[in-house]
Amino acid sequence: MQNRKVIIYGLGTDYENSKYFLEESFDILAYSDKDENKYLKFENGIPPAKIKDYPYEFIYITSQKHAGEIKKELEQMGIDQSKLLTIADAWWSFDEQKIRDEWIINRIKEIPDGFTLLDAGAGNMPYKKYCAHLKYISQDFGEYDDSVKEEALQVEEWHSKNADIISDIVNIPINDKSVDVVLCTEVLEHIKNPVEALQEFGRIIKKDGILLLTAPFCSLTHMAPYYYANGFSQYWYEEHLREAGFEILEIVPYGNWFTYMALELQRLPYVTTRYRGEVCSEDIYKQLVKMVKILMAQSNSDNGSSELLCHGFFVKARKE
Repeated sequence: MQNRKVIIYGLGTDYENSKYFLEESFDILAYSDKDENKYLKFENGIPPAKIKDYPYEFIYITSQKHAGEIKKELEQMGIDQSKLLTIADAWWSFDEQKIRDEWIINRIKEIPDGFTLLDAGAGNMPYKKYCAHLKYISQDFGEYDDSVKEEALQVEEWHSKNADIISDIVNIPINDKSVDVVLCTEVLEHIKNPVEALQEFGRIIKKDGILLLTAPFCSLTHMAPYYYANGFSQYWYEEHLREAGFEILEIVPYGNWFTYMALELQRLPYVTTRYRGEVCSEDIYKQLVKMVKILMAQSNSDNGSSELLCHGFFVKARKE
């Protein structure tokens, strides 16, 4: 993306945490935001209505959380969607969520029509919309409070109290051998006794039924105080799924040592501001860009460093 002429859209926290990566990567024509107070801080700051007057090649949307709705807003202004870039298009990006979503959605599509799927620890139920061909049942313990923001990393909006079943995940009020598939994604680290959860899944899944799991291998503290493990290794799955009566059909690491280190380096500005009360200097940002470039280039020719460190695992297992 070097030297592409872009307009930067969104001048909040995500912009501040990536501005030196943006300056290194693009020829920036202008800066824009819905908030006049933000774009007026820039000599070449413009209101969204003026974007079409510029000879840009692309518009780069800095916000990760609101990228989808911003794309819709820009499209309503007559801007071609093919001209919009997000963090997923950036050379320094490793989009864990996108990779995980693709794996889960593809596995859901493989499930025959009419099968029953239990989404265990469903939270906001992001995969329900992909289960129209299935009998979808959601379960959650319903106790996470999204208003608690002080400790470590938290989720901004959480609606788990809307689940079909509110219960402990190790004691789900469902009959033995009554569901075809259990989906449990990014939940195990939030369970006090995750091995008991696997055993509970083994109880409720029919013979030859499928268990779809994703969980981190190494994660930062998040959704505290309901955070009991930072991750699980391949060998943990192999041992405890066998004990619970499952045969592993697929176990896939995502990411590698290089992408993991690159992402954590990119987190440095946030951590510095939050835990030291300081803003990283321009020199530190420039050094960060250099190091992340090196790591992402190394990742492109990686040959198995995920055995040392990865972001997590995708697991598909069959109930024997």
